[in-house]
Amino acid sequence: MASAKLSIRQVEIVEAVARHRSVSKAAAELHVTQSALSHALGVIESDLGVTLFNRAQAGVEPTPFVEPFVARAATLRAIIADTKSELESQTKKTVRPLKIQCGFRAGALWVTPALAALTAEISDFKADLNFNMDSFQSNLESGVVDIGLGTPQEFDTQAEFMIEPLGQLKNRIFASPNHPLTQVAAVTMDDLRQYPMVGNLIVPPHADIFASNPGRLGTYDPATRTMRCAISINTIGGVIDVLRRSDGIARLPPPLVEEDVAAGYIVQLNDELIEHIPIDVHIIVRKSAFERRDVKLCIDALKKVNAWRTAQPKI
Repeated sequence: MASAKLSIRQVEIVEAVARHRSVSKAAAELHVTQSALSHALGVIESDLGVTLFNRAQAGVEPTPFVEPFVARAATLRAIIADTKSELESQTKKTVRPLKIQCGFRAGALWVTPALAALTAEISDFKADLNFNMDSFQSNLESGVVDIGLGTPQEFDTQAEFMIEPLGQLKNRIFASPNHPLTQVAAVTMDDLRQYPMVGNLIVPPHADIFASNPGRLGTYDPATRTMRCAISINTIGGVIDVLRRSDGIARLPPPLVEEDVAAGYIVQLNDELIEHIPIDVHIIVRKSAFERRDVKLCIDALKKVNAWRTAQPKI
């Protein structure tokens, strides 16, 4: 391979094409024309003396020479994000709010109470919440998100991330009081498959339960090992509202719906035959962001909320 200098932009170009397996899609993401991106790839290949991509029927296929680009792209994005953050602090510009990403259930049980306590104690504490788990890993890797709450299967615990267990989500099956299954003594998985599942994505390990489901629970995606619910709603209030007026069912943590259950809006099904696998929720933070004061304060607050929840019979 010829000796050649590489710019950050060139690494970004190769990584984007490899990720999309498409020059046109990468060009759209990078806001350049397809012809300009093709020319840039040609220059990189010429300078390095290697072939980075082979043409395929559905796009392009990376050669082994692309692996170093992909491996280092996330690190470069993180360095850039950290550098910008430090410059903003040094020049006393407005520091961006703490960015937190998690599912709406983890948000309701841990994040919202933690931020309520922090904002009451610290007047200038600011945070932005994202309850949509799309692009969860890439957002953390690139520095778009500072703190993530989720499952850490895809993260390298020995490299860029600090990963620490927080708590568990223990879900049960809920429906409206007039749902047909409320009359069934013991609900089974086959019974559930007859009705649409309401909520957001069902994350592993629950996806394994539904992997062969042909019914109305949702659509299983083996590539991402997730299932998209038949009715996708990303707020606890929205899920409960749909359950009140439909024949849908939902997996929800009991602490989030106790008041609604007591009011008779929705009820927990008699589902002792359903396999209940708790979801282990972890705090995931890039090690380079862990030194930030607001990150440390938020992590401490999350742990305090979890300790309080654990000690209480109800939330």
